[in-house]
Amino acid sequence: MKILLVEDEESIRFFISCYFRKKGQSIVAVNDAESALEFVSTEIWDVVICDYDLPRMNGIDFLRKVSRTQPGSVKILISGYSEAELGYDADQAGIDKMIRKPFNAKELVDCIKALK
Repeated sequence: MKILLVEDEESIRFFISCYFRKKGQSIVAVNDAESALEFVSTEIWDVVICDYDLPRMNGIDFLRKVSRTQPGSVKILISGYSEAELGYDADQAGIDKMIRKPFNAKELVDCIKALK
């Protein structure tokens, strides 16, 4: 499974990356949507995990672009905001699941398993 993680908070990016690497998964982690778009344009991803609150482009706008080019990938939005606040826009963008911060690795893994 190939995972692309877009998260500007270094500690979260590090934690998620280490967790999946220890599980033998291939993961690329970047800190902004612009860098992630380069990876999306050149590779196919099984799972794309993106934070909502990013500089210059929010996670919903980024995942909307991913939905157009990679409709088969699982798209997960992580956010401190609730589904009630972002749910409609997330649905319209083709996002498969929202996970609210704070979360733990098991929640993320369970989410991916349920969607794959």
